[in-house]
Amino acid sequence: MEMRIAWTRHLLQNTLKGGLDRKRALRYGLYAGLPIALILAGFGLYGQYAHLKRAVAAGERNIAIMEAMKMEYIQKKAAFDAVASRMGSSTESPVAVVEELAKRTGTKERITSIKPLEEKTAAGYTDRPVEVKVESIDMNQLVNFFYLAANGERLVVIRDLTIKERFENRELVDATFTASLVSRN
Repeated sequence: MEMRIAWTRHLLQNTLKGGLDRKRALRYGLYAGLPIALILAGFGLYGQYAHLKRAVAAGERNIAIMEAMKMEYIQKKAAFDAVASRMGSSTESPVAVVEELAKRTGTKERITSIKPLEEKTAAGYTDRPVEVKVESIDMNQLVNFFYLAANGERLVVIRDLTIKERFENRELVDATFTASLVSRN
């Protein structure tokens, strides 16, 4: 403590007597200026560090979002590929496909008519519909036919379903629907 007071007293006496010599003034200026310069440089470097830290956090968020999008893409691509693998060839007849489905479900003798409708082409795919009329079929057989159409080896889409109950036997129905065979062009 006494040394500090002596140094302060020495500094004041030299300042009052005519100032510091040039070397001491430079040394004292460096002693005072160096910490201030280091503090200012630290603030500048911390600002850059904080900016980089925010940029890294934003990049990590973007990577997480991209990973989620990648997983969603893979799932949707797998579902699309599964559907695309079931598409029939353009030479396959939709009437033959419907007859094969009816034969596999045991409803072939219940089909009264299969009438081809106008083909529709869009975006590299052809939708070839047929109108199917089925009479005196029970609901279980009809559901089995639709299940096999939806999950069979060919992509058959059922639309425009009309079901009418029969008067003589309420357990049997008449159904009219459109079955479309989807194929690539």
